[in-house]
Order: sequence, then C-alpha cells, then structure tokens
Amino acid sequence: MIRKCRTGGFKSFKITEMKKKSNYLRNTILILSFIFCVLGIRSNWREYNYRKNSTAVKADILSIDIKPMSGKAVISINYVIAYRRDNSVDTLSYSTTQEHFTNNPLPSVEKLKANAVYVHYVPINKRNETIDKERIFINSGYELESSFHTGWFTATACILVFGYLLRPSMFGRKN
Repeated sequence: MIRKCRTGGFKSFKITEMKKKSNYLRNTILILSFIFCVLGIRSNWREYNYRKNSTAVKADILSIDIKPMSGKAVISINYVIAYRRDNSVDTLSYSTTQEHFTNNPLPSVEKLKANAVYVHYVPINKRNETIDKERIFINSGYELESSFHTGWFTATACILVFGYLLRPSMFGRKN
C-alpha cells in the first residue's frame, strides 16, 4: 500500500510485516496465558489436596523471645511450640513480627502465651495423597487460612479468552 505523505512524497507501509507482528503478539499471549492457566490449575489442585488431607492440632507455647528491631516500632517474636504429631510430641521454632505504637503497646509475654496456636500438618497415613507432605502451617485458628487466592487464575483465564478473541477468524478476517 502506498500513501501520499504530507510533505508531498510517497511512503510505503508494509502491511504484511504488521500482520506478522500482530500474529506473533497474539500467539505469544495465547501461549503464555495457556501456560499460566495450567500453572494456576496445578496450584489450586495442590492447595485443595493439602486442605483435604491436613489436620490441625492445638500447640503449647514453651517459650517466647521478644527482640526489638533497631530504630523501628517493630518487634520480632520468636516462639518455641510443642504439638502432638502422629502420636509423638514434636517441637517447632518460628518467628513473626509485630508493630507497636503508643496506642498499641508492646504485648507482655503472658499475653502472648495466652494466645491459642494451631499447627496444620499432613498425618503419616495421608501423606501419599498430597505432594506437600512436609508443609506445616501455624496460625491462630483451627480453620486453615487461605494462602492461595484464585484471582491470578481468573485474570489468566481472562487473558486467555482475550487472546483467543483477537484471532482474525473471530472477526471474519482471514490471514
């Protein structure tokens, strides 16, 4: 296609190169969104299997070590907890951080020890049913908090549909 430029000269546009670039972009979007869609399904399936096969036990807090972080209103709390896992007592150490201000003061050790802590793990008799055999979650409730949300999966599915709709045959055009 040849067009007349404003300066009076002629300029040629290579439509075939633009089509090739748009096809390359469209195919790249389709392939990447398909890959991410498969990874999202895999992650959701693993999370579902872990939730289905895990169990929760209440843990006892053995000790707490509170260390202030330098120059910040944040403290590091190191817990040592004991819980019953597969008919034996197991201990675990984990740490968390917490902010404190004048209206939200530093909690006392007694107050922290009074909090309930639950450990979520996969028992020995169900370990062959999930990939995450050694994964352990610690939280303050008996119900397992969701660590994986389906928002990324939904966004990827939308991109996949959008890339599919960009195909020329959807609009009656042929390449």
